[in-house]
Amino acid sequence: MGGGGVPTHTGTAEDARGLVVAAGDTSILQGRRLYASEYETEPEDFERLLERPGDYIYDSERGWWWVVTPRGGKGTIRNHRVIVHVDGTISVSPSIMARDGYHGFLENGVWREVV
Repeated sequence: MGGGGVPTHTGTAEDARGLVVAAGDTSILQGRRLYASEYETEPEDFERLLERPGDYIYDSERGWWWVVTPRGGKGTIRNHRVIVHVDGTISVSPSIMARDGYHGFLENGVWREVV
């Protein structure tokens, strides 16, 4: 999208959480990769671009990934191993333990909470 705009999600609040992989199971969430090349970004813009739970984007200037956990917490995954798959999804190890209380995995773009 040109002009530095950020795509706006116009669905319901339930849709804003992303596609639930297993019906009725909110501990599994299909993530959404954003690409910095689609925006006119400054380093401080990455957190702003992440608009919904499950989003993730790579900051090539800093060399790390920004994420939004399924619970909505935003942050970076600097101390994790990240594998980028041919379809653009990522897998992260070890598990992600976030300040918002989320603990789980991001595998092939799918967030799976440890319950």
